[in-house]
Amino acid sequence: MNDYWRDTGIVAYHSHDIFLFILLIVAFTPSAAAADAMFRGDLQHTGVFNNSGIVSTNTELWQFKTQMAVDSSPAVENGVVYVGSVDDYLYAIDTVTGTEKWRFATGGDVESSPTVFNGVVYVGSLDNNLYAIDTVTGTEKWRFATDKAMSSSSAVENGVVYVGSWDHNLYAIDAVTGTEKWRFATGNFVDSSPAVENGVVYVGSWDHNLYAIDAVTGTEKWRFATGGNVESSPAMANGIVYVGSWDHNLYAIDAVTGTEKWQFSTGGLVYSSPAVMNGIVYVGSLDNNLYAIDVVTGAEKWRFTTGSYVYSSPAIANEVIYIGSSDNNLYAINAMTGAEKWRFVTGNEVRSSPSVSNGVVYVGSQDKYLYAVGGVSSHPITTPKGVSTPKIQSTSPTISPTNSGDFNLTLSIIVILSVMFLVSGGFVIYRRVNKNFGNQLNDSTEIKGIALSQQENSLRASSKSQKNQDLIFISSKSEDFYYTQQVYIFLKDRNYNVFFSQQTLPDMGRSDYRKEIDSALDVSKHMIVVTSKKEYVLSSWVESEWGLFINEKRSGRKLGNIITMIIGTMRIDDLPSSLRYYEVIPFDPKNFEKILKYLK
Repeated sequence: MNDYWRDTGIVAYHSHDIFLFILLIVAFTPSAAAADAMFRGDLQHTGVFNNSGIVSTNTELWQFKTQMAVDSSPAVENGVVYVGSVDDYLYAIDTVTGTEKWRFATGGDVESSPTVFNGVVYVGSLDNNLYAIDTVTGTEKWRFATDKAMSSSSAVENGVVYVGSWDHNLYAIDAVTGTEKWRFATGNFVDSSPAVENGVVYVGSWDHNLYAIDAVTGTEKWRFATGGNVESSPAMANGIVYVGSWDHNLYAIDAVTGTEKWQFSTGGLVYSSPAVMNGIVYVGSLDNNLYAIDVVTGAEKWRFTTGSYVYSSPAIANEVIYIGSSDNNLYAINAMTGAEKWRFVTGNEVRSSPSVSNGVVYVGSQDKYLYAVGGVSSHPITTPKGVSTPKIQSTSPTISPTNSGDFNLTLSIIVILSVMFLVSGGFVIYRRVNKNFGNQLNDSTEIKGIALSQQENSLRASSKSQKNQDLIFISSKSEDFYYTQQVYIFLKDRNYNVFFSQQTLPDMGRSDYRKEIDSALDVSKHMIVVTSKKEYVLSSWVESEWGLFINEKRSGRKLGNIITMIIGTMRIDDLPSSLRYYEVIPFDPKNFEKILKYLK
């Protein structure tokens, strides 16, 4: 890994003697060769990062502005942080100054998290391509085209890149030439990012399965069926594969046989990719919690409750868990007790998974910024005033903390000297000025697909309420209630005027359901159809609702849009041709923001 104190170039002291002394210390400090930067920290996706013994603080070092949301998780290597944005770019940013070194343009959103290996950064794009880009120049070395979008993050081992695609395949690609070695077909989208260990590639699919595939031949060794889409990326530790599913469960599966050891039930979809350390597996859930689970028994040790969904995957460094939440915060949590150490507030949801390197936490936000948070501080960390601390439910941990500090003596000397000189005013540390809040409000209105921050909501409630006055009618079968409710809550949270009969009518206390439904259909401007099966979308009530809406639209009496969200293994071809004519979006909470651009 890169040496933060050497790479930062932050020292500027009045005494040349002390400056040279520190340079000599650094110059003769032994350091390991730079390690390649993989998604989730390593090929096994343990989520454990080398933090050089430094416990990070919630001090903002810098922020880097992109043009749209940052869902991608950053990768750090040799003083450069690489991250994608849904503005179609991959960025290379100096870890010290937060300034751009280069950017690489793709033809679609870059939700994939970059992987750095042997001077090449590999990243997928929703333009259907995997790109290999020179880390120094930012120039393309090759691209590999699939039939559908790519949001899976690649793993590289033995000169082979393993990556999934929405075309249902896992690919093995020569890392040097970009030529295909083999492909493995699953039954649906492969959003999950593959993990590799002992010659086996493990990856999930929207067909509800986790697969174990021979890394050389591409043949299936086993598959494990869950009850929902597997978008979570598997983590490996001690012969066990851990993976989350949309069926609300985290699974522990024997890596050799594919048999279940245990399952742990959460209260929501598990998008988050698990992290494993010291006999505990950590994972987030859309029930707003981060869980710590005993790897042997599958029993809960503690849970940490945030203010919203946890899409982000936990990163571990020096027995601290770093994780983002849709409540706009990056959290630092004690890995053993579940107690909050600090939080860092961004301007919008934090879906990006943090990466940690040498005392700095890097994380993206829906507010269009990449943040560098951390460094050494002599001041105690406190929770910001006016911010409530999330609830923590815990049991006494049965595993005693282990000393994973592994401080390097020379590095410790440098840290102490740095703090001393900071206090005396001798050092100058580059710090960006916080972005102006007024500019932030202007920026947030550029893209309707990005949720407004809590501060913006309070300041702009009146104008936003007026903007979202048009009624949105949601149609679905009762069997799809759980999924449809998520769409309903998403829109209501953003102050849209929504009618969803199974939720709205009970809330209104109305008994004449048919009359109220007809009235809502009559005045609605937009319609969203949510369905998981062909027979559901063709059921009498649902078909009559979207059929009436389409007829009204064709006659010119309705000017809005109709969007269909398809769930699980359902294909666009399963929809009636009348619905296929309009916008179709795969059901995924990460895609909800794409709905907003049609609600104008």
